[in-house]
Amino acid sequence: DDLKAKLDLAAAGYAIVAPAMILVMAADQHRLTLLDSLTEAHLSLLPLLADGMTDEEIASARNATLPTTKLLVRQLLARLQCRNRTEAAIFAWRHASALVQRQSALHPSGLPKSDGASNAV
Repeated sequence: DDLKAKLDLAAAGYAIVAPAMILVMAADQHRLTLLDSLTEAHLSLLPLLADGMTDEEIASARNATLPTTKLLVRQLLARLQCRNRTEAAIFAWRHASALVQRQSALHPSGLPKSDGASNAV
């Protein structure tokens, strides 16, 4: 009877969502609100995690030390309230466009990132 009722609802145009997926969707929505709390360094890690890179590979790609990279990954997981890097990678993969928008908001002019040196004359 439950299956028939769900099929009838689906046939009537209603979406049927598994309860477990509702929790995942809610967590993702919450994490999207947390993107504003991330630094540029944290944001830059998400695509690398989504690509499945290890801490060693991320450190090498960013010309950073391994301890610094591990610290940033731990901070990122805490800020996004992810249990592990896989959860963060899945979030990054699902919401790649939101990550690009957030990074663009940090650099609205489209100019390259500053290395911290002053360009004053």
